[in-house]
Amino acid sequence: MKRILWLVLAQMAAGALWAQEALVSTRVFTEVRGAQFTVDGTLYTNSAVFLWPEKSKHILHIDPVQVPSPGIRFIFGGWQDSQGRALSDGTTLAVTADRTIAYYQALGKTEYAIGLQFNGGGLLSFSCTPGAGFGKVYLDGACYEQDTPEDSPIWADAGTTHTAEAYPPPGYVCLGWDIDVGNTAATVISFVLTKPIPLHPRFQPAVRVTLETSPPGLQVLADRAPVNTPVTLDWAQNSQHTLGPVSPQWDPQQGHLWVFDSWAHGGSEQQAYTATGPVNIPVTLTARFLPGAQVSLLTSPEGLKLAVDGREIWPSYNFVWAVGSTHRVSAPAEQVNARGRRYLFQNWSNGGAPSQDVTVSEAAAVSGLRLVASYEMLGKLTIRSSPTEVGVLVNGAECRTPCLVEPRQGASVRVAAPATVAWTDAMRLDFDGWADGGPQERSWTAGAEEGFLVARYRLSHLLRASVDPPEAAAFQFYPPSVDGYYPAETEVTVVLEPKADYRLKYWEGDLVGRELSGLVRMSGPRLVRAVLEKVPSITPVGVRNAAGETPQPGVAAGSIIALYGANLAPAFESGPASPLAQSIAGVTVRVSERLLPLVFVSPEQINAQLPSDLREGDYTATVRWEGQPEVKASFQVVRNAPGLFSNLVEGQAFALGTRPDGSLLSADNPAQRGETVTLLGTGFGPYQGPVLDGFAVPDTVKLPLADKVEVLLGDRLIDPSFAGAAPGYVGLTAIRFALPADLPTGALELKTRINARTSNTVLLAVK
Repeated sequence: MKRILWLVLAQMAAGALWAQEALVSTRVFTEVRGAQFTVDGTLYTNSAVFLWPEKSKHILHIDPVQVPSPGIRFIFGGWQDSQGRALSDGTTLAVTADRTIAYYQALGKTEYAIGLQFNGGGLLSFSCTPGAGFGKVYLDGACYEQDTPEDSPIWADAGTTHTAEAYPPPGYVCLGWDIDVGNTAATVISFVLTKPIPLHPRFQPAVRVTLETSPPGLQVLADRAPVNTPVTLDWAQNSQHTLGPVSPQWDPQQGHLWVFDSWAHGGSEQQAYTATGPVNIPVTLTARFLPGAQVSLLTSPEGLKLAVDGREIWPSYNFVWAVGSTHRVSAPAEQVNARGRRYLFQNWSNGGAPSQDVTVSEAAAVSGLRLVASYEMLGKLTIRSSPTEVGVLVNGAECRTPCLVEPRQGASVRVAAPATVAWTDAMRLDFDGWADGGPQERSWTAGAEEGFLVARYRLSHLLRASVDPPEAAAFQFYPPSVDGYYPAETEVTVVLEPKADYRLKYWEGDLVGRELSGLVRMSGPRLVRAVLEKVPSITPVGVRNAAGETPQPGVAAGSIIALYGANLAPAFESGPASPLAQSIAGVTVRVSERLLPLVFVSPEQINAQLPSDLREGDYTATVRWEGQPEVKASFQVVRNAPGLFSNLVEGQAFALGTRPDGSLLSADNPAQRGETVTLLGTGFGPYQGPVLDGFAVPDTVKLPLADKVEVLLGDRLIDPSFAGAAPGYVGLTAIRFALPADLPTGALELKTRINARTSNTVLLAVK
């Protein structure tokens, strides 16, 4: 009933919702801050959202030009809806509420005002008439003679780039612009229009500076530009300018070379000058020049270096020096040219010292001055090696490659390349010959031609091989190597020869898998390591009575046997006491394809029970450890193969048994004369009744042996009161007998005999 009621209520609620009138959310907006529009006669700014009944009609209107704030103008450009459709470029738009139309946008652009203010109230003279008699102001290439009115600025689109230029009237200088985007000292500026901007070029009366030369009519540098003198320049008061001469320079009117001497007003040749004089009052600056002479300094051969007036780097060694001036010229004792050839200084053409002072004479002004420094070229031998540097012997001394030898012309040089070069502890270089085929030790004679020798080396890598454990195997390598080094990329076959009782477990390093041989490419130092493991093995007489060494060869059916060997199991692990397990730690033992019950397994020994129904004869025991090869051992089954268990105390075997109170016999807990003790052994032969192999004999069951047992204690022969299956044990025989009251005390030798077959001898401590 509740479920039906909920369904009815849900249907009623749904019907009520459908009955309501559907509303449509519609946004109307512009992207120009401060722009306004009306919707159904109501004024809105920027943006508004409406909930209109679907299919209702509405009127949108916007003024085509709006000035939201001073200097900002909005120009309407049409209507567009949320589907990107251009609806109308008219200012009024009739729309119908539609759920598919999310908004209506009034498109348009923003313009900013640019105001020009520059004529200083008409005090300065500006005109767009061509010529230098008036100042001029340009905005985007258009010339302006006066300020723009505040109510009629220059309108331009937002984000556009504009250029303004200001040129002062005569007698004035332009100090740059005051502009809202940051002051600038340039007369030509460029700016991006991001807001309304007033432009105001700054003008100031100039200091008039006249530049002259002596002799007249030469050129000087004003602000790094050459000007012909005399010239008058208008500079801003306290402004800084650079002055310098054009030196040397040729005077075509007089046919002379001139070299700068000094400025009449003082200061350095290249100097900064501050225009500090009064405005519109001329200041004269004069540059003095002296007659010059052409000087050429040369080297033989050409292209070598000289030092002139303490300076080595010159565009050339052709100079124009003033007549009467003195200069220092120096030829280095030795130097290397651009091609790497070394030269030794010989002499100057005037016979002067390598470093000398040269004074320019008046005659040099007419004929010029020419000096030549002569040099002798040394021989050059470059010794290289590939693929890396080595130490070669040059005239008996080591020289690392690339080795440069520069003897005098005609000298003989002895060169020897080393036979081998150690690179790392596992890489070396072996000499493979000179590139030109010469002998390992050779000579070279210096001449005009440059010599090149390249010693080629072959890279060799060391192949290291090891075995774990070291005694487990030996290696053979094909091709063989006396020291383990092979030329790079040689393919070496590595053969492993395991010794007996070992097999390859895995390779480490640059060989993988379990194959006894593999191929190693010597593309670098290589390491191979063979990890071997002992394979399961059983000693020659590996199947014996579990009690220990017995005189009787063979083992008895139903007894506990021990299999001795190596690598028979992963570790020591015992199984349950009863019933015995047929597999422990992945190890099984089979006889005649029957799995034996196991007492414990270990790498060196496995104790198991033989089937009690085995007939006498020869058998094979097969030990299988999962993942290892099977190992087999032959043994013989006989009717009786008695053995007594013992405890070793300081190398002596004491009988394993119990006293009447159940405590274990030991040297510290000896038997008492007259009391009955029980010994434990195995291999005494069949019982008088059947037993269940692998299961402990119940305490309530007595199973005497089928054959008579005798106990030999010292020189006494004792008949046991009981000899049969040991209750609570699997495959063990209990022998119970009373000790004579007149036995001597001490450790007495004890053994048993059955069907004339004796057991091993143990000691019985008697008190």
